[in-house]
Amino acid sequence: MPMPYQAWLYVHALELLPNGFLRFSYILLLVSRQNGKTEWASYLIAYFIAHGRKAVLGTSATLETALESWEDCVAVLESLEDIFGSVHVVKGAGRVCATTQKQGAKYKIASANRKGGRGKKRIDILVEDELREHETFEAHAAADSTTTAVPDSITLLLSNAGDVRSVVLNHFRNLAIAGTDPHVGHFEWSADAEAPGFEISDRQQWRQADPALGFTITEDSLASKMTGPPQIFKTENLCIGVPMLKALVQPSFWASCLDPGTLDPYRRALAVCVALSPDLSHISLVAAAVLPDDRVRVETVRVWDSTTTFRSEIKALLTRINPRVFGWLKQMPAGPNPLSQELAKLPRSTPLTAANTAEAVTTLAELIGAARIAHNGDELLQHQICAAPPKPQDAVTGVPQDGTLAVAGAVWLARGLPKAPMLWMVTENGVMVGSDKVE
Repeated sequence: MPMPYQAWLYVHALELLPNGFLRFSYILLLVSRQNGKTEWASYLIAYFIAHGRKAVLGTSATLETALESWEDCVAVLESLEDIFGSVHVVKGAGRVCATTQKQGAKYKIASANRKGGRGKKRIDILVEDELREHETFEAHAAADSTTTAVPDSITLLLSNAGDVRSVVLNHFRNLAIAGTDPHVGHFEWSADAEAPGFEISDRQQWRQADPALGFTITEDSLASKMTGPPQIFKTENLCIGVPMLKALVQPSFWASCLDPGTLDPYRRALAVCVALSPDLSHISLVAAAVLPDDRVRVETVRVWDSTTTFRSEIKALLTRINPRVFGWLKQMPAGPNPLSQELAKLPRSTPLTAANTAEAVTTLAELIGAARIAHNGDELLQHQICAAPPKPQDAVTGVPQDGTLAVAGAVWLARGLPKAPMLWMVTENGVMVGSDKVE
């Protein structure tokens, strides 16, 4: 017996056009984990097979997940022997397939990569589970093309919420919300993160995101999941998209480093670093200096949205700042730095290798976690650092990470500088006082 939301979904996801074809070619179902979306899909596939559909293809982010969905559907088919007869199962030697005796329908699974769906015959039903894990369109494109020759095909896009790297999920969700493609049916159960006073502990928000609450899920079981990182609870149990699931640092750690101030007293100990976004549309220059308490203060010096403007201004800006070292990344997330030759000619130029950059990013995460960074609450840095992936090479997708990489490079360079020479002054009573600050 389906849960109320599942029954409602069967009715509305399968609406028909006047010509008798399905209204939606794509059904995007977003709901929190363990709310029965795979079960819903299994019975839907069984319904279609019973009514003449012959070919089903399942994919997921991993073969293991695709196999789990396939096994759930096979269990449904086997439980309805009077409708489907026996189910012949082949599992092994690189082939997974279930064939119903009475209809001769086949349900296969394929790898979620650009080759996964290629070479398959025409498919009536395509199932893409865990859609949030698709970080490129390669796997989707390969599988989706198998339905082209079927005029009334249906593609089930199943997932809970993801992050900025969930490019396929975000594409279809944005498409549906914009209302520009009538072929996409968007059905979502999620909490409202924009609600005034929103808290992840709000039981009413749980009901909105977990339609199985009170049927197969209890409030106690949900409450037990709140012990983990908030962004995990948001995506898994409230179906709310977040900037980054696997983040370099927790937003709360970055917030704990807020300490309004200036680098002006430490002009003789400055390290600066520049980094570029992969498409060269954004360039950040960040300064850093080690404070007397061994924290490192960071500050955005300048950002550019044009390499032309950057080229015309950077030399004069460095002359005015007069840092002890000027760093830049030899290797960008998407490949070699195209400005390397020009940057190498600038005063006190110090290139950071890929290994240096990786070490700098790791060090930055450790320092932020230990509250050893001081910053002014710069919105650009907060936006980027709180959405930064653990590895620099992953920054090629999602939120640009030039600011994060510039901070990491500047901090790494500042910590490597020899301590600035002490300045001495004599007070009126003849006492000598040392300071490494420049007023």
